[in-house]
Amino acid sequence: MTSANPAPIIPALGVEPTYSAREAAALLSRSYSWLDQRVRNGEFVLPDGTVVQPLRTPGGYRRFTLEMLKDLALSCYRHGWFSFSELKSIFYELAKDAYGDADEGEIPG
Repeated sequence: MTSANPAPIIPALGVEPTYSAREAAALLSRSYSWLDQRVRNGEFVLPDGTVVQPLRTPGGYRRFTLEMLKDLALSCYRHGWFSFSELKSIFYELAKDAYGDADEGEIPG
């Protein structure tokens, strides 16, 4: 018998969803060119100063994990590009996308 919600099982199998640069930009409520420009310039940084680098496909396309998108959003907040309200909204959208099949709109904790 399989679970109605595969979201908790996927990480246990070592499978992590990734998002294209266009999908990432949409989840961050920004344009592709806005995201592209900042990634190219190394403007997304962690608190320790490490630049957030997306994964690359064999064809060179950028892919972002959910954790990377969280890091991008937090970096935007630290830079002043997102208000706290925008940051909360982005985190809500990321959670909805990650756990979209959760029952009754609950996001697993």
